[in-house]
Amino acid sequence: MAQRTPPHAAPSLPGERPTARAKRDPLGRRGVSSVIFALSATVLLGMSALATEGGIWYFSLRNARSAADAAAMAGASTHARYTVAGSTTSGIASATAVATSNGFTHNTASSTVVVRSPPTSGTLNGTAGAYEVVITRTHSTGISRVVTQASPVVHVRAVASPLVLGPACVLSLGGAGSTGLDIGGSSNTVSPGCIFASNLLGSNSIERFGSATLDINTFQSVGGCNGCDSNLVTLHSPIRSYTPPTNDPFVALQNITQPVRNQLNCQTPPDVNGAVVTIYPSHQTGVPGPSGRPVGYCSGNDNNNTVLNMNNGDTLIFLPGVYYFYNTSLIVNGGTVSCPTCVAGSQGVTLIFTGTPDRTGTFSLNGGATFNLMADPSQTDSRYNGVLMYRDVRANTGNASAYTTNINGGSTSTMTGGMYFPSSDITYNGNSTLTSQSCTVLVARSITFSGNVSNTGCTTFGTSPTVTYAIRLVE
Repeated sequence: MAQRTPPHAAPSLPGERPTARAKRDPLGRRGVSSVIFALSATVLLGMSALATEGGIWYFSLRNARSAADAAAMAGASTHARYTVAGSTTSGIASATAVATSNGFTHNTASSTVVVRSPPTSGTLNGTAGAYEVVITRTHSTGISRVVTQASPVVHVRAVASPLVLGPACVLSLGGAGSTGLDIGGSSNTVSPGCIFASNLLGSNSIERFGSATLDINTFQSVGGCNGCDSNLVTLHSPIRSYTPPTNDPFVALQNITQPVRNQLNCQTPPDVNGAVVTIYPSHQTGVPGPSGRPVGYCSGNDNNNTVLNMNNGDTLIFLPGVYYFYNTSLIVNGGTVSCPTCVAGSQGVTLIFTGTPDRTGTFSLNGGATFNLMADPSQTDSRYNGVLMYRDVRANTGNASAYTTNINGGSTSTMTGGMYFPSSDITYNGNSTLTSQSCTVLVARSITFSGNVSNTGCTTFGTSPTVTYAIRLVE
């Protein structure tokens, strides 16, 4: 019987030993596996690249968001510090500069930076003083292109705006040798609408000590605020320490060149001596002297200074206008000083203490006197609007006795308007009764303070206390 070839067995080749099952792969499975492995490796490589590059894109997104937030806040902060026309331009420039310093420059490195004020969308659409910053950056793809062909785009938006905190009625400007703002003794201050501020650097920017009690809006200081959280202090807003400097509301006065002696129609200060004496403002008609020169009350020469003294029984009458005291101080120990023809909101006075730097006069008021003067809201030079007193910033600050100012007003005294002593140290004890038309804005190099101030009537007198802000990120 003939042998049969087993089913499924491959025929033997010549010289080859027959086997039960062929060892060749008729479907070529090894080649298919290689193709699958190659494709899988490509996908794995692309996913790995996508993960790596995705981390870079996320890092870029985070940086862009931080840069937009910082730029928007810089724009709003700059805007809040400028009160003149063109402040929006300054704010946009500031915001753009901050974005650039954080690595995002407009039309550079596939980036665009757009700054708008006011914003054109969102909750603050059209709000003046708010700043909108939009940053866009397009990234190129590397190996991740095998997974996605789209170029990733980072797009962020931020909006910041100043939040009005209130007016600074008392401001110490600080500076070398300054003691900032000191509030002590047994004083009782009730000025709930006012912020007390100091621009002095250091831990003692504001010092409240002793049994001094206060009811004010809040404290704001460039440095520390010691004793400000005492239970003797009532605040209507949180304390703001280590903040940017508070704006000087009268800084424009420092740019005015005051007249020297030969530019004034100098008059000898009157000796009141129990009489009723009227003095005249700078351009009062009918006053003897060269035509066109403003009237000034002057010392005998530039090497001396003199004093217009007021004592019990003396009466000094001011007329509305600007008064120059050249190397001359006004010292009121008693008597009465007033401006009977001054009218709140339309006519008032401005007292300017100027002269040679080391002889510049000053002002002193003691509590026994009656002193009632108000600022003018509409002076010929608008920089003096609402300013009751100004001591020339060029006054020498090297001799304490020459530049210390004492204001000790009693219940019969009202000093309405801005009092600006940028290079002087002031002791202020103004305890006059506050009314709905009260306005006292005190700005000096350093201030030892007790008494009361108010801003409720400042609009009437044209006085502009610094409005303080906190910058908030809204969107």
